[in-house]
Formats: sequence, structure tokens, C-alpha cells
Amino acid sequence: MLAPDPLASALRARQQRALAKALAWGLQGDVQPLGTMAYAVPSRTEPGRSYRVARTRRAGAEHLICDCPAGLAGVPCVHTAAVYIHRLEQRTGGTVTAVRPA
Repeated sequence: MLAPDPLASALRARQQRALAKALAWGLQGDVQPLGTMAYAVPSRTEPGRSYRVARTRRAGAEHLICDCPAGLAGVPCVHTAAVYIHRLEQRTGGTVTAVRPA
């Protein structure tokens, strides 16, 4: 049996927190499309500031990247989480109401 990867576990936990915060703050409702491959998401800490979240491909899978400080450090952020929730709601026509624990 393989031992759990602590880095992967920490990343999943950070993603979970980002999703929960974005949902609690209702950021998915503030997502503004910038064409088909990018979005603007307002900052919660700097009024009047928005961050750009871009859709890219990595290893054949879609990936979201953000130009906020956390995103630039490669850490999951609430801005990418908000875009993820926004896109999920757009595709399904539903409303995301909770994040299931990992």
C-alpha cells in the first residue's frame, strides 16, 4: 500500500478551502467573462481591483490560472474557485450550494 502524498493532500485541502470561501462569499455571481478564455473576478481585499483568471491546458486537461498573488505562487485561490463554480453553474443550469469534503 502506498503512503498518502502529503503535498497532494495539502493541495486538495487548499482547493477545498478556496471553493468553500468562494461559495460563501458568492464570488461566482461576480465573475465577468472576458471573451471565451478569460474572466475577471473582483478582489475581496482591494476594492475596485479585479484579478484575471485564464483558461489554459496542462497535460491535456483544462486548467485555470489567476494573476493574484496566490495564483502567481501556484496556490489555489478563491478567484479560480469562483470561475470553476461559475462555469459549473453555467453548464448545468443549476446552483452550487455546498462543497463536499474531500
